[in-house]
Order: sequence, then C-alpha cells, then structure tokens
Amino acid sequence: KEPAYSTIPIIAMTANASDADKRDALLWGMNAHVAKPFDVDKLYATILNVLEHKNYYIHTDALDKFKQKYTKMGCVCGFFVYQVDFEEKIIFADQTTADIFGCTDEKDFLQFVNGTFKTMVHADDIEQVQKAINQQQSSSSANLDLVDYDIIRKDGQIRHLADIGYKVFDGEQLVYFVYIADITDINL
Repeated sequence: KEPAYSTIPIIAMTANASDADKRDALLWGMNAHVAKPFDVDKLYATILNVLEHKNYYIHTDALDKFKQKYTKMGCVCGFFVYQVDFEEKIIFADQTTADIFGCTDEKDFLQFVNGTFKTMVHADDIEQVQKAINQQQSSSSANLDLVDYDIIRKDGQIRHLADIGYKVFDGEQLVYFVYIADITDINL
C-alpha cells in the first residue's frame, strides 16, 4: 500500500508447501512462493522470473472488495486458479465454483469444463472475453481484469457471471487467480 515499497519483490520461502499455502502467500501480495527445503537452481530461476515479471503479483485488495460487494448483493461467489502457459488448465477450484456450475465437487467441475477456462465460458462469449482480458492485462500495470460472461451449467441453465482476475507468477508458472460471482438474479 506504500508506493515507496510497492515495487520491492517479495518471495515467500517457507516449509508450508501445500498448494493452499502457496495460494495464501500470493493472495497476501507475495511475488512468488518457494518451499523449503529448496533447490538452489529453482530458487535462482524464481528470483530471475520475479525480477523479469515484477508486476505479476496481487497489488490491491480488489479480489476481497469484489467478493464483499457481490456477497452483500446476495450473490454466490467462487474462486479458481488456472495456469496460462502453453497448456491452459484450471489447477484449483473451490466448492462454491463447483456449486455455481451445478457440479458436486471440484473433481466433477474440472471434468465438466474439461479442465480449461475456455470451456467454462459460453461459446457465444468466449471471443469477447478473451479480447477483453488481453486488452485489460496489456494496459494494466496491476495485471488485473474484470469481465462478465455467460456460462452453461451442468443442468443446462444459462447463468451470468462477473469475474475479476489477477495474472501472477506463483514461483513456477504464470497463473490467474479469479473470483467469480453469479449475478444472474440481480439488477445492476
């Protein structure tokens, strides 16, 4: 929050090495996460990647504000993470995201959407969503994007979602941290 300190990269180095620990470190604003005991080559590669992508971290509390705003409006809000390298795939989804898509759990959700973000979005909206994300990401020093799109749930219902996403470097790869809100039943 202090501009003078906001450009200092911070790499979390901890024995807390679960995927949830890594997500939490990034959500708190770290630039990357390295688990102990660490491999020296991996540590150096992480340092180089962080220096190359200094802006790829969560700059503000925009994710929490998004969730608070839509929760106050009575919307259901979920969270997922997907990698954006050569093979785009969802690497985490919470139970609420599965619920929004009419799935029983994360595994059912990942199978339903074939593990990719592109299949989450209604076919009529995918081109517009990709274009909006690319434009916002390229013009934002915060690597933040906001998009709305339709989905088709497992039961065939079409729902309208609002989504906020951050592109971050997690210590190994570039990923998007995304909060979604089912806004179908509200008047904006």
